[in-house]
This record gives sequence, C-alpha cells and structure tokens, in this order.
Amino acid sequence: MDAMTFIERMASHAIWPLAVLVLILLFRAEIRQRIVRLQSFKAGPGGLEAGFASEQVAEAISNASEAMKGRTAPGTPEIQEDRERLERMARISPRAAVLESFRILDLALKQHLTEVGVPGAHEQMRSTPAILLAQQHGLVGPSEVAVWNDLRDVANTARQIEVPIATDKAVDYVQVSSNLRAKIEDSTPSPVI
Repeated sequence: MDAMTFIERMASHAIWPLAVLVLILLFRAEIRQRIVRLQSFKAGPGGLEAGFASEQVAEAISNASEAMKGRTAPGTPEIQEDRERLERMARISPRAAVLESFRILDLALKQHLTEVGVPGAHEQMRSTPAILLAQQHGLVGPSEVAVWNDLRDVANTARQIEVPIATDKAVDYVQVSSNLRAKIEDSTPSPVI
C-alpha cells in the first residue's frame, strides 16, 4: 500500500464523522433549543424515539381538565380572587402561574386536612401522603387523586426544567386546580372503617 492509497482510505473513513461535526457546528443554536425541551431520547434496534416535555405537559393538563369537566364546586370568594389573579399571571408567565397554582392547591389541601381533624394530618406533610390521606378519609375520590397527580406532575416538570407552557394550557391548569381546591374545601370526611 502506497502513501496515496493510505490517505485515500483514511479520508473515506473520516468523512462521515467530520460531516456530522460540521453539521453540529452549523446548527448548534437550533440543536441547543431542541435539547432543552427534550425529556427522553432512546436509540436502539427499534430506531430513534424522542419525547418532549412540553407535549407531555400539555397532555397532562388536557387530561386533568377533561377529568374535572362539569364537576366544578361553587368556591369561596377567596378561591375566585386567587383564580382571577392566577389567570392574569398565566397571561404574563404561564410557568409561574402553574407553580403558584399548585402551591396554593397543596397548601389548601393540607390546611383542610388539619381543620377537619384528620388524624396524622399536618401542614408540613408532603403532597402525596396528604392526597392519599384525603382519599382514605373520603375527602376526595380516585378521579380527584388522578387529577391531583397530573397537576403535581406538571408542576414538578415546570419546576425542574424550563419547559414552555402555552398560555391557554396554563389558564386551563389554573381553572382545574381552582375547581379541585373548591371541591376539597367543600368536602367533609367520611368515617374510616
């Protein structure tokens, strides 16, 4: 093998990695924008599969909204004021509205548990044990727990990554969380068997 043949073969083997590097350098801004939204990426024998957090957030909000459709509690003036404030906030910063809305819902659940005297309830307890305790004592049903879990998942995703949330989805989130809050605050515990 002479030097020219060696160089030709080395160049033919190196061309694809170099082409990929050049493409990455050319499109680095677009790639960076997409990677921020990427939640999962799998490559294997089945091909490529990518999951985007914003799509999952929108789906979770839609599921929660659908589950609470037609099941709105009247709500107190305080709940109405909070809803209106959070809807205005959603038009300015959808992510902030989602985070604040879940914080208010979580706090309302824990306060209601302690006010009605549910044994073991306190305001410093974690969210999941609080909603399960509420279900155990008949304050919420399985569908409300499912809605709670969807709302919590969206809030956790918004808290952990900079996920873009559409304004209309944030307004839906605020409405669902306000309806669930009204339902929780109107509930009374049933006897535990």
